[in-house]
Amino acid sequence: MYFESITELLRMDGHGGYVWASYIAMLTILIANFAMARRKVTTQLEQLRWRRQIQEQSKADSMAGDTLE
Repeated sequence: MYFESITELLRMDGHGGYVWASYIAMLTILIANFAMARRKVTTQLEQLRWRRQIQEQSKADSMAGDTLE
């Protein structure tokens, strides 16, 4: 193994702060990207359901109007 101990792994010859900060930033961006994409898909699905419900309602209303005439 390249590092003799966990402490050396975390320090990485004095560069550990930069390396671990980069990993944390990358993970934060990936998680945020995933969460935003999921929220966008959920919102779009809700809009599609709402539109479908409106269309079905208008079809039902027009069919009810046809039977009254």
